[in-house]
Amino acid sequence: MSLLSEELMNLKQDLPEEIEREFNKIAYNEEELYLAVSSDMNMDGNFEDCWLLATDERLMVFNGNHRQRPILTHEFSISEIKDIEIKNLVGNGILEIKTDDRSFEILRFSKTAFRENRIDRVPDVIDSLREQKGQEIQKRRHFYRQEQGLANEQRCQKCGRFMHRGVCRHCLDKKTLLFRLLAYLKPYWYIAVIAFVISLATAGLDLIPQIITKHIMDSVFVPAVTALESAKKAGIPYIPDPKLFPLLALLILASLGINLANTGMGTGRNYMMRWLGNKVIYDLRTTAYSHLQRLSLNF
Repeated sequence: MSLLSEELMNLKQDLPEEIEREFNKIAYNEEELYLAVSSDMNMDGNFEDCWLLATDERLMVFNGNHRQRPILTHEFSISEIKDIEIKNLVGNGILEIKTDDRSFEILRFSKTAFRENRIDRVPDVIDSLREQKGQEIQKRRHFYRQEQGLANEQRCQKCGRFMHRGVCRHCLDKKTLLFRLLAYLKPYWYIAVIAFVISLATAGLDLIPQIITKHIMDSVFVPAVTALESAKKAGIPYIPDPKLFPLLALLILASLGINLANTGMGTGRNYMMRWLGNKVIYDLRTTAYSHLQRLSLNF
């Protein structure tokens, strides 16, 4: 296959047994499979396994998941295909072929399948097969053709994973990113410091109720229970220690005060963090829009 032999090999995925069996049933003698690309949606927009197969003679589409017999939904001779293009829709796309008299939408796919299965290269492969049949191929001008120069850049050159919007999350220098974000906190550093101090204070206050509970048990209830048991053994009426009630009241008030203070400081910290977040997001958007204003109209 001359010019696109390497691309054809990259676009020949391993067929499931069901698809391979159905293809072998209808394959011509010495018919060679050059293209096998899977999609994850049928033409109704429902998620279903679909396969686009192309040989040197035909273009075929099989629908059906692995639990049922695949169905041959489209079959075209390579010679009757006059053009093939990809339509970019919201959240998905459609592969359309044109013959002499009409157009056919033969394959629908999600954005994920488009990226991972290299469906953007399918028109070039079909054009190569058409060229082998002696057809004259015109230069493509559809949307995806403009992006084919960036196709190889969809994978990270370092780790090989797919990149989202040109950025590899796995290889991103998080330390550098953190320092860049901290630069936006500089005008509001005092708010950040106060919020951090409050966080430390609330973390410390969270430990105090347990200490107060310990004192209530050790300094109030244990002495009271001990005195009660001693009075019963001695056969005398139990007289509570007058110091225990003020101590108990003091400890309970202290616990309530600490919980109120903790709640108040937590509320104040949440408000400051929300205010700070809104300010940083506003500054980020302002910087982005200012940069866009400096770009040319061609962008």
